Amino acid sequence: MHKKEKIKILQFITGIDVGGAEKLLLETMRNIDSKYFECSVCYLKGNGALRTDFEKINVKVIPLNLYSKTLIGKIYQFYTLLKEYKYDILHTHLIHATLIGRIIGKIAGIKIIITTEHNTSNYQSKYFLISLLYKLSIRCTNHIIAISEAVKKEIVNKIKINPDKITVIYDGINLDYFNKSKNINIIKKNLNIENVSPIIAIVSRLDKRKGITYLLNAIQILKNRYPNIALLVVGDGKEKENLITQTKELQIQSNIKYLGTQNDVRPILSIADIFVLPSLHEGLSIAIIEAMAMNLPIVATNVGGIPEVIENNYNGFLVEPHKSLELSDAIEKIILNKKTATKFSKNGRIIVEQKFNIITTTKQLENLYKSVLRKNKI
Repeated sequence: MHKKEKIKILQFITGIDVGGAEKLLLETMRNIDSKYFECSVCYLKGNGALRTDFEKINVKVIPLNLYSKTLIGKIYQFYTLLKEYKYDILHTHLIHATLIGRIIGKIAGIKIIITTEHNTSNYQSKYFLISLLYKLSIRCTNHIIAISEAVKKEIVNKIKINPDKITVIYDGINLDYFNKSKNINIIKKNLNIENVSPIIAIVSRLDKRKGITYLLNAIQILKNRYPNIALLVVGDGKEKENLITQTKELQIQSNIKYLGTQNDVRPILSIADIFVLPSLHEGLSIAIIEAMAMNLPIVATNVGGIPEVIENNYNGFLVEPHKSLELSDAIEKIILNKKTATKFSKNGRIIVEQKFNIITTTKQLENLYKSVLRKNKI
């Protein structure tokens, strides 16, 4: 390849609505060196909530769902796109885009296909078909990026591939972006929670794998001792109605606010006292990293890549999944001990600065792109 030519990369992702993987891709594109890399983003489905954000940083966005509503139509459009633009690298993200991208990319003659694996749950035994398809399509992939050591371990154990084919690159965030708002009282007033305390926050897709049902049980336990406790739930998903039903059954409606998807989580994190994520499976969790950057003490489950972010009793508490009582106990320890809360807050920000800076992680990605290209002599 001529030295002055930019490396053309197509980022293919299932959707670009607000979510952890989607926000990570946006921040990575914001920081990638445009002198060497020309990136476009193609997505398969959804409303494309982040499309404008990508376009503001001069990243071309290609929504397949505008051209066809059928899967076959989208696949054909994707194949045509790959044949026309002859990308140097196809980089896939999330389950649907990865399966389609690997297979169609190989058929279309893309020489370099890279996949980022964002979670561990695709490899659970109950997802037999997905696991089988992954095992078959893995041969189409030149390299895999795992967002944590836990994800890498899961892939190696379940797919039985060479660990050298996998590189761990942690999720990164823009540290300058995450600072607490000074308008605390205004934010609380707008949410009609001026007289509540303590305030617990969770930012998550409303999915069974996130274990939010156990957090609701924990809030009911805590309500007996802290009647003015509030839980702010940021996010949306297919479990929303079930969670609202559970909230009513537990009679904690006055303590829970479902805020839906928020493009900017900083106001919510600014007024929170504690951040909780009770996931049953988790590749890493960019939501926890963002909360740590906002100096929040964390309570999270000891699953997946979370222990690579949270060191128990250093920047948060780790509890076992499915344990509502353990969750409530850990939350209460932080409520009762201001020194512990302050320690967790300070240490959390330090860890983010050391391990999860988007500038550092993007540079690692750039180096990986160049390395894989060199190995394949393109």
